[in-house]
Amino acid sequence: MCKAKRLQPSYISIRLAGKTSRDNKTIQQAVVYRINQELRFLYKKKQHLNRQLYWAHLEGAYTYKGMWQHALAGKEDEQSHIMKLKYKNLTEKMERLQKDNNRHNYNKQWHNNRSHKMQPKVINLTNMQLTTEQLNILNKGPQYAIETNLNTNIIAQTENSIKHMDQKWQNMYRMQSAKLIKRIKVEQKQNPLHKQQYVEMTRLRNKLKDNNIVIMKADKSKALVLIDKPQCIEKVNNFLEDNNITKIQTDPTTSFQKQVQNTTKNSQLIINKITRKFLTQMQPKAPVLNALIKTHKPNMPIRPVVKNTQAPTHKLARHINKTLYNWQLLTNTFNAINSIQIAQDLKHLEIKPSYRIITLDIKDLYSNLPTQGILEAAKYWMELKGKSKGQINEMTANLDTIMLQNYYTYNDVFYKPQEGVAMGSPLSGTLAELYLQKLEKLHIKHSLETGVL
Repeated sequence: MCKAKRLQPSYISIRLAGKTSRDNKTIQQAVVYRINQELRFLYKKKQHLNRQLYWAHLEGAYTYKGMWQHALAGKEDEQSHIMKLKYKNLTEKMERLQKDNNRHNYNKQWHNNRSHKMQPKVINLTNMQLTTEQLNILNKGPQYAIETNLNTNIIAQTENSIKHMDQKWQNMYRMQSAKLIKRIKVEQKQNPLHKQQYVEMTRLRNKLKDNNIVIMKADKSKALVLIDKPQCIEKVNNFLEDNNITKIQTDPTTSFQKQVQNTTKNSQLIINKITRKFLTQMQPKAPVLNALIKTHKPNMPIRPVVKNTQAPTHKLARHINKTLYNWQLLTNTFNAINSIQIAQDLKHLEIKPSYRIITLDIKDLYSNLPTQGILEAAKYWMELKGKSKGQINEMTANLDTIMLQNYYTYNDVFYKPQEGVAMGSPLSGTLAELYLQKLEKLHIKHSLETGVL
């Protein structure tokens, strides 16, 4: 009955970490397989019991002769009552499973409808119309891979492996490999669905190119955003203008690399000689500015994302960040450790009817932090920690070099912010904490103690 009504018994519990449609299909197939295995076991058990019952009848008939039929007739009522109870229990179990299954399907359908309304997988900001097949492909996400035919490089890879063998065996293995490759190509059949998806993907790619449309990722969701390329460039330019970011004529990567080398050479107290040679970036490149679309905000501005791993200061910034962490400069007085601590603090918080709860956010934090204020905050925390004057001067020089090298490229044009710290740098989060926690200690704490806040 479970198999016929597609119900999952309570003793079958199969789970996967993923929540995609492919994961759900895998779970359904695993449940069906488990039910089939259980049915096979029950059929074998039934055959075994029937065999035992058959031999019991033979033994009873042989032992009691003509009285055996009368003995069985006296047990029919009792057996009928027991079977009724058994079937009643099975019917109740089936009804409970049916209710649970209906509730699960309703919750799943409600969740899918809600997630579809709140968070569509594809957001089309253009006038281009997509076919159902093209929309289905985009709904699968940017990491979906279409199965292709046999790797065309298999012959070259096989030949490369044969060349490493003994020369007298090479021709023999070439003949055997040629036969196997020919057989594989004959037997291999591509999935028709994947072939159709490949054709639709090619059409979609050409369609986007002809209409000058780009695909971008949405911020705080896994959705894909289709947007006209001029509109995308306009959003990026608006971000650059709003944050007072100026163009620079040439690529400063080479000169910045020399500055890093000079700074590390003069930092003998905080950077040892062995570590110094590993802080120079080999073949540095200018950081690249990418953008995510904030679909949850009015006018859909961008969230800048900078790939900083090839920047001249990346390795130095990572080392300085580790050094500051080991020095333990920050007190983290107003920082929450985790949600459990917040819940415990809220239990003891007395909220009066006249109180108002507000949240404050810093717009484009990294782009608006004052560099001079960060240097002063770093000196302030290092002096409180009792660091020597030489250590403070060397650390300040390294921080100044890292913050001055805040630049990136977009569409082959180089830009440099007037203020702020580098987006994507391993040190930027620590620099923001140095500045903000000094502000909290000198102003917020004083306001709380005096009753202003």
